[in-house]
Amino acid sequence: NYPRAEGSCSFGWQRRHRTAVGSVQVEIQDAHGRPQQGFSQADSSEQYGDKIDHRVSWTDGLDVSSFQGMPVRLRFVLKDADLYAFKFN
Repeated sequence: NYPRAEGSCSFGWQRRHRTAVGSVQVEIQDAHGRPQQGFSQADSSEQYGDKIDHRVSWTDGLDVSSFQGMPVRLRFVLKDADLYAFKFN
């Protein structure tokens, strides 16, 4: 379990095929689609397993409160997976 943060991003997803090892990564971009430093795909932990509440973390942690009040884009990178919900707060 990850510790609670002031702001966080969580999501639910499942593998597309039961025999596949699906995964998801999340990148935070500015309003123009540029990855934010410390929150790129390369900084994102790769999430495995079918769950309804994955908490996303990046190399520098999981606190996304620095984006409060700013327009951002979330880029989900799916490998043999289906995203069915996400929460960004």
